[in-house]
Amino acid sequence: MSDTSAISASKLSAGHLGDALRRSRRERASQRSTFRALLASLGGAEPPATRIRLQHGDCLTVQGVAATHRLAFLRRFLAGGFQAHLQHNPLMHDVLGFRPAAERPERMSAAEKRLVRGGQSVGARARAASRGWSRDAKAEFLGLG
Repeated sequence: MSDTSAISASKLSAGHLGDALRRSRRERASQRSTFRALLASLGGAEPPATRIRLQHGDCLTVQGVAATHRLAFLRRFLAGGFQAHLQHNPLMHDVLGFRPAAERPERMSAAEKRLVRGGQSVGARARAASRGWSRDAKAEFLGLG
């Protein structure tokens, strides 16, 4: 019976080592970053803070180890829906102590965007003219024009 437990323990430890070797570069970097943050919070007097920028210009700041872990869990669990839940879900507001801005920022209409950013906007015409002048000057300098 003890031989079986020794074999299973060695298999488990070898399997665990194999998992550590197969971690991606991003996972290892994240693990190092987390460890450094934990070490800094234990060594210093100030608690760790996490800051997240949200869609409508809001910013969520969470302080403390427990709150940071709670936030990490919610981000993993909700994945792509995290921002939407944070904007509209009152339970999330209570859990994280966050109140979103009441108003959405003003947006440009499609016509305004075309006028400002389009190919025929004043800025685009000026850039095109500048590029043309630069091309002409370069060609003249090189003796091609």
